[in-house]
Amino acid sequence: MLAVIFAAVIGAGELRAFLSKSPAIVLENPDISQLDVGVPPPDLMLHVYLTFDLHNFGNADGYAYVGFFINGSAYWSRTYLVKFGMVLPVEEVAAIECRLPDRCFDWWHVSDLRLVWTVRALLS
Repeated sequence: MLAVIFAAVIGAGELRAFLSKSPAIVLENPDISQLDVGVPPPDLMLHVYLTFDLHNFGNADGYAYVGFFINGSAYWSRTYLVKFGMVLPVEEVAAIECRLPDRCFDWWHVSDLRLVWTVRALLS
């Protein structure tokens, strides 16, 4: 009933536009590089430098959850608020434990940076 009254006051087209707002966030220009010189010995940390842009092509603010994966397993993740119509440049350092050799040796061949999910920010 409230939606019908709201639609009558501002128009059905405005109501549809209000209800259909959503973010459309894309991860662009990903770059992954190692900060440490050489390969660390066991039980140390591998520091990986991550840079990327989050571009929101949508018409609402949204959250983007980004993960860094090695061999399909997530080793680092963050959530970012990306305002609609904006590009958010991101620079992060991911610290990866090197207890297992597969995490430290040849990690760059089996790693990737992914946009895992997005969701609309409330009150945007």
